[in-house]
Amino acid sequence: MHLLLAPATRPIPHFTPRLGTSLIKYMFSLPGKDRIVVEPDSRNAKALRRLEATCFELGPIIQLAEKEAQLGFLTRAGFDEIQEQQAR
Repeated sequence: MHLLLAPATRPIPHFTPRLGTSLIKYMFSLPGKDRIVVEPDSRNAKALRRLEATCFELGPIIQLAEKEAQLGFLTRAGFDEIQEQQAR
């Protein structure tokens, strides 16, 4: 999945984090899906901060054909734990 967001004509506060959380919840609602792996461009500091804020664990930097990417990992168990903590 690639998520492309254009600049908003009327910004909505916290839109991107809420969209990301909704997508993660949907992906983990599918049976047998226990881990999400992402590979944003390693120079995209904003994307990396958002991933960390959504509880992704950043992994190694790898060279892909089109870019140098920073791997990120999120398990269903880790996401569920964070959701429970935030609900308290």
